[in-house]
Amino acid sequence: MAKPLSAFGTAPFTGKAGLLGLQTPYLVYVTPPLPAKGVQDAWFEKIKQCGEAGVPVVQIRDKEMPSEALKSVVVRCREILDTASVPSGSPKTLLFLNGNPELREYSDGIHFPESSLHLVPSMRRDRERESRQEPVMGASVHSVEAAVKAASRRVDYLQQVGTMFPTGSHPEKLEVEGPALMADVDAALRQACLRERVHLCGVGGITPLNCGNVLRAGADSVAVISGITSIGGSVARTVQAFRDTFARMEEEERRALSNDT
Repeated sequence: MAKPLSAFGTAPFTGKAGLLGLQTPYLVYVTPPLPAKGVQDAWFEKIKQCGEAGVPVVQIRDKEMPSEALKSVVVRCREILDTASVPSGSPKTLLFLNGNPELREYSDGIHFPESSLHLVPSMRRDRERESRQEPVMGASVHSVEAAVKAASRRVDYLQQVGTMFPTGSHPEKLEVEGPALMADVDAALRQACLRERVHLCGVGGITPLNCGNVLRAGADSVAVISGITSIGGSVARTVQAFRDTFARMEEEERRALSNDT
């Protein structure tokens, strides 16, 4: 039987995202690396379109860019999102940064690679000591063991949880873990009594047509890179297609609950 949506989102972010009422399931846009100067307008335009379409989270990811240059990019993205015309009823898009925790003051969240999980406890202590509610802290994980370890260090969300489907972002990966790994992580976190405090985010080849399989496996959210324009080359149409899928799943849950009573 399909997992009911009432099982999603049992762990609201402890940081700013929770205060802004981020509702599960939700969509995350992970950026590709910033292209060379002279052809960057389209990259920044996509950030603007995400803000205008009400994408809940944009995550900046560019592992090769020097910190000072990345700071300028993050500040510009922050300005773009803060001035975007947001759809009625939608909160402002949150800006997360993949890596570079030294730039955390410019973002709403910091995303750690699995190799940097040792930095999470000290950052959390700093956040609590200063009575701050940001940055939200998340991490990439690629196994059940890594997910349990990261959750025990009190990250707010876990992203990737393997690769859900074949994707052009990682063409070298011929075999993917699929939604089954997401289900295993969800089960392991529940068994360890850690699931209530953490969100799970699936990524890798996700589209509006297949995201339901990832959510039913235990994810609270799904992330896309090139897939942000998978419907007609349009951010707005793609985001709406994801929303339609989420709404359809909610309706299926209501019907299932009604049939059980």
